[in-house]
Amino acid sequence: MRLKIVLVFVALALILLGYWFWHLYRLPFVELEKEWQAIKAAGEPMRYEDLVPPIPPSLNAATVYQKAISALPTLSWTEEQMLDDLWNNRPVDKEKVRQILKRCQSALALVKRASRYPHSRWIKWQSDPYSIQLRHLAPLRLIARLLRTEALFHLQEGDVDKAFENCVVLLRMAHHLWEEPCD
Repeated sequence: MRLKIVLVFVALALILLGYWFWHLYRLPFVELEKEWQAIKAAGEPMRYEDLVPPIPPSLNAATVYQKAISALPTLSWTEEQMLDDLWNNRPVDKEKVRQILKRCQSALALVKRASRYPHSRWIKWQSDPYSIQLRHLAPLRLIARLLRTEALFHLQEGDVDKAFENCVVLLRMAHHLWEEPCD
């Protein structure tokens, strides 16, 4: 009989202790929910879309950059290496580099047009920010290398204005990538 009474008291003590731990665990979440509701009631921004307004497609350079990436022909590793060799003053067949640039002219024209847009937003933010993919960076790097190479050719031909224009396009592209809210 005495054992049953002790077991009942132990069981009650464990139940009370469990409730107390559950309450302590739950308390910060209850407080957080209250604070969340107070912020929401005050009309403060609660989502990413509330903090950073969307860019209309007519003002978003990313859509035109995407078309340029699609128009970009596939370059072999050797062709890409030629672009770097020219930049680093290594011997290279300049006529082959000119042919590469000629094949890429439609993509470069689109990039030059896109660089004049006021904004660029590539990333579609999701509830899981770790799933965001940055697939546009590698092709844009190749486009930047092509613009740089084209600027070198313009300089060698004495056309400083076109070379300067390519440098300005490169700066605008960099600004568009910098504009992306990533913090």
